[in-house]
Amino acid sequence: LGPRETTNLEAYRAFTSGWLRLESQLADDLQAAADDFRRALALDDDYALAHAGLARVLLAMYETTRADNQSATYLLDEATTHARRAVALDEGLAEAHGVLGLLLACQQDIVQAEVEAQRAVMLEPGHWRHRVRLAHTTWGSTRLHAAEAVLAEHPDVAFAHIQLATVFIAR
Repeated sequence: LGPRETTNLEAYRAFTSGWLRLESQLADDLQAAADDFRRALALDDDYALAHAGLARVLLAMYETTRADNQSATYLLDEATTHARRAVALDEGLAEAHGVLGLLLACQQDIVQAEVEAQRAVMLEPGHWRHRVRLAHTTWGSTRLHAAEAVLAEHPDVAFAHIQLATVFIAR
């Protein structure tokens, strides 16, 4: 199986529950998703997908605090630790590279953010989510090409339209 997966059925169940909650895209489900991923990692700390999932949910939790007077940057630090752990466990895990790219962009490490986002696209070139992340972490023609690639297959992805618009407005 390797570090991407787990042989622990309970860890897998906790991961799956966390992933389903995260994919619901409901802010009210984020803490429960984080709890699920933490439970999976308590059962198998070498479960790369669970580290990537926890990084992603912590990033989403951080995003919910950006309008606050003081955003919860400690969530970015914890998320980055988990994303880096996922990459260390499984260098070929595109999800880990993609979420690490987003985290680094939030922390203004733009050069390394693009490297990680490009790596995710290279590992899974057909996955639209990685192209959205690449567009988010880059600027100019790289952003345009990534967003256009998303929209060619999924014309209803609003965030890709927004990413295109930011470049056109700036130009």
